[in-house]
Amino acid sequence: RCGNGRTEKAEQCDDGNGVSSDGCSSGCKVEGGCTSLTFNGTTAHVVAKAKTVPFAFMGRMSWHGWFRLDSATSGGTCKTAAGVAACSELFSYGVEGEFRLGVRSTGGKFWISAGNVNLQHIDLGPALLKEWVHLAVVVQDGSVRGYVNGRVTGQAALTTWPAATTTAKTLTIGGRHSAA
Repeated sequence: RCGNGRTEKAEQCDDGNGVSSDGCSSGCKVEGGCTSLTFNGTTAHVVAKAKTVPFAFMGRMSWHGWFRLDSATSGGTCKTAAGVAACSELFSYGVEGEFRLGVRSTGGKFWISAGNVNLQHIDLGPALLKEWVHLAVVVQDGSVRGYVNGRVTGQAALTTWPAATTTAKTLTIGGRHSAA
């Protein structure tokens, strides 16, 4: 059933809402053009800046993508609740130290990180290696849900969220590591 948060047979996506123009239409079809990127697993990344694309934090947002990890970490480091740890940054929206929302692999798990200086970390379960995994993050009404292969695997109320007029500044996809 479209809108239940699980991608089922006839659906291309299902972000759990009936809203179009958020990457997954109300009819559960992927919106916009799709392309594939390949990274070297350590430093290769793509950054889109707010100067070229108008980014803003909104009360309802969703991001999703297909990822394949060949190892648990890429040799980079990320800030975690326990300090700095080896990790692979998969994607992030915003700027660390200001406000960001991202997904990473660290400690053998997928994690959502959200917040400003004190990041909130939401466990999405084991990081699957050497297979394609669909990851999605949905922010709605003050909470965040994470999906792995169409199933909700983590969710939490957001402790901080910027005003809708706040510019995210960057969208980063790939292994850009700045915590070292």
